[in-house]
Amino acid sequence: MPTAAVVAQQAGPIPAQVDLAHEVTRLTARLGHAPRPRVPARNPFAFRPRNPVVAPAAPPTVSMRGPQERRLRELADAPSGRHPSVTLAGVGSEPTATGVRYTAILSVSGRVFLANVGDDVIGRYLVRAVSNDAVELRDRQGDATVHLTLP
Repeated sequence: MPTAAVVAQQAGPIPAQVDLAHEVTRLTARLGHAPRPRVPARNPFAFRPRNPVVAPAAPPTVSMRGPQERRLRELADAPSGRHPSVTLAGVGSEPTATGVRYTAILSVSGRVFLANVGDDVIGRYLVRAVSNDAVELRDRQGDATVHLTLP
């Protein structure tokens, strides 16, 4: 059983506890005088507001005046026996509510045209049908049908 002197010694504060209490009091007082941040704290869980996106100005439309227009007119006005160089370069597909819509990628004398059913190509051809590997054009000058397939 402990003696009275030992119990009295344990009841008093330990010097380390006194030092710790003094240090806590000192730091708390110092914290009260610390400068506060001027802006709100950064929130890593929230994105900053986005700047509104402004669509770029549309490029100016290219007029078909000059040599390009003359060249296309020459192609369109060529005699019906002489067809302009028309090739099927590819076919694009797009799913729609009514099925798949195909777009023909045509190369006409070095120019590229995207054409769907009913479209006019260089003022001479009417697109009648487009499938996944072929296109059917109607030559308006000779009322002939031109079938093009992918190579």
